[in-house]
Amino acid sequence: MIKTLLASWVAKYAPEKTSTSTRAFAPFPTTLVFDSDYGRVSVKVQDLIGNEQEREFLPKWIVDHALGVAPPPESPKISFELKPANDASPLISASSVSAPKILGVRKIKDYVREKLRNGSDDKGASSLAIELECADVELLDSFTLAYIHAFIWKKSPPIQISYKSVS
Repeated sequence: MIKTLLASWVAKYAPEKTSTSTRAFAPFPTTLVFDSDYGRVSVKVQDLIGNEQEREFLPKWIVDHALGVAPPPESPKISFELKPANDASPLISASSVSAPKILGVRKIKDYVREKLRNGSDDKGASSLAIELECADVELLDSFTLAYIHAFIWKKSPPIQISYKSVS
């Protein structure tokens, strides 16, 4: 939408970045309203002349999107791998998982418990207490994958999480 709204500005400021499809759908005279450091600002798109001062005046994210140089949106999901913490813990199937970053450790424990229960004839497996660790840090139920990634794992995904059942 920003590309379409600012197509005429891009055509003046950076003609090499203008696509014919964008120009074909350029809107009728439009006013953009955004908040800046100085309060609410209104800009009439048809009044823009395509100079460097306007680029500095317009919010950076708007200019980046208009010029097609904005970074892609961050994925709401993150991948993690589940591995047994020791030889006594059984392997679970589907150990590589992609899940929303807001997924909590409690849900990961439920997932591990369910996988262990499915792979076991033991009917008591559903009441197993599960401990999870990442980078030698015990994961609390209140942690999310986003928190683990930012403050514990601190590397590129997949996050390595080890599990064990405790009595």
